[in-house]
Amino acid sequence: MARNQQQRRTDEAQIRLTPQDLEKLRAVVFDANAYGHARPDFDQLGRWAKRLAGMEIETWVPEPVAWKWAEHLARDWEFVNSQTRNQRKQLQSAGLEVPAPSGYASRDDVIAAVLANLSAIPHVKVIALTGLSAVEGLKDQILQRPRRRPREAATQRRAPRRARAIAPGCATSFNWQSQTRS
Repeated sequence: MARNQQQRRTDEAQIRLTPQDLEKLRAVVFDANAYGHARPDFDQLGRWAKRLAGMEIETWVPEPVAWKWAEHLARDWEFVNSQTRNQRKQLQSAGLEVPAPSGYASRDDVIAAVLANLSAIPHVKVIALTGLSAVEGLKDQILQRPRRRPREAATQRRAPRRARAIAPGCATSFNWQSQTRS
């Protein structure tokens, strides 16, 4: 698995939590847009997970988030593959020998590789989607049910209805979160 080993400025972010907050914190959960462009940075995720593990905090990626990342990367692969194919044809039309591209044979192979790479990152736990959480997550999304967290109740009364609804990805669904507590 080829990885980019460059350190990024965002790695220097400080985790500023009181000892009381750290006692209560069980895990950090990553959303599909954690990196701002719905594509993961597994090197950075691994560094953060290692750092959090040192504080006895787990790093979780909900299975639907893993699927979303894999789908976006597969779409990127399809784009690169199609552009490469067109360029190869043009070069071959000019009589040039162009080696066949190496890599993945299909979109499914790319998805499988992304999911395998994610699963191989130490200290990162992919939280499986269960039947109940899937059904409730879909209801949250389709019915635009408001979040159901007591600490947000006061804020929700002031927020516009649209802002109170569950995000389209449903990774923040209360039902999924309640199943991860044990």
